[in-house]
Amino acid sequence: MKITDVRVREVAVEREVGALEPAWDPGGRLQFARGGGSIVEIVTDQGLVGIGPGVKRRVVEAANAVLRGAAVGTASELEALWARLQYRMAGSSGMAGVDIALWDLLGKLQRKPLWALLGGGRTRVPAYASCVTLGTPKDRAELAVRLQQQGWRALKLRLHCAELRDDIALVAAVRAALGPQMTILCDANQAQSVGDWQPGVRWDFARALQTGRELEQLACGWLEEPLPRHAFAQLRRLRDELALPIAGGENLLLHEFAFAIDGGAYGVVQPDAMVTDGLTGLLRVGELARAHGLPCAPHHGGRGLGTIAHLHAVAAWVHAPYVEVMHEPPTGDCAHGFALLRNAPAIGSDGMLAVPTAPGLGVEIDPARLGPLT
Repeated sequence: MKITDVRVREVAVEREVGALEPAWDPGGRLQFARGGGSIVEIVTDQGLVGIGPGVKRRVVEAANAVLRGAAVGTASELEALWARLQYRMAGSSGMAGVDIALWDLLGKLQRKPLWALLGGGRTRVPAYASCVTLGTPKDRAELAVRLQQQGWRALKLRLHCAELRDDIALVAAVRAALGPQMTILCDANQAQSVGDWQPGVRWDFARALQTGRELEQLACGWLEEPLPRHAFAQLRRLRDELALPIAGGENLLLHEFAFAIDGGAYGVVQPDAMVTDGLTGLLRVGELARAHGLPCAPHHGGRGLGTIAHLHAVAAWVHAPYVEVMHEPPTGDCAHGFALLRNAPAIGSDGMLAVPTAPGLGVEIDPARLGPLT
């Protein structure tokens, strides 16, 4: 099977839903819509088409230069094409959607869902609801109770208050409302910037340590991104001081994970396929985490096909505790992000997300939503 074309198609918006102010970007607006965005398609001479999250025009041009005429039939061939794409892109990111589409194509060719192609055996995996806004103790507690009643096993709160005591009051209110049955994960979002500035409150080591100690008393599952992105030595010190796991890595490039993991920065590793140049890079980080005896819980702040790719990876890994699903209903309901799919997975009453069983990613784009080729 040979590749004949790489192209992008727009996905029509069914309707705009609204916007939320992300805790990590005070004053900003994160838009939500049913459908929308774009997908990349990789077309072959046998009529099979692989799909992935949309990419920019420069990536399409580079991908066609590398992939047209290339054979796809084995995982090793995908590895070679991934390396050539990275070289062609000269180190810049943005090729994740192409790599995911290649994996989708390989699964379709071999007539296996990706989780099976990767050697996995789980068809249902635990999901956690990743909240968007900072909120108040009252509305976070009310949301948490609704999620618990719907079957969710875990949720992630954002800690971005100006004062430490207000962050802890928020978590304490949620714990009091939930009792001990549901896992509370906490994200400080302190690694958004590579520099010395980012929107909102900026933590130092002392605040991270004191917050961690308080969260231990509230039986939280982890503290995510409590310090700047490359503060690996300080993160290791924090881990040495706390029993609470320190999670992070969502913004790290593939090569940076070697320094972070070898240096003991994280107790939970959180790569994102959209940052590690696709599923290939994500799988490499996952194996590195496993070799160090660390759980790997991939980060994904988007929705749609990126989340589906992560779902397959988590289903294939024995060391993956959760798949992250951005979900803050009603505006930020995950169903809006999955609306472009004809057969979107759904959270069950047991808090588990069903993994698609059809070949490749195992999902189909609603053809009525697809726009013209670009």
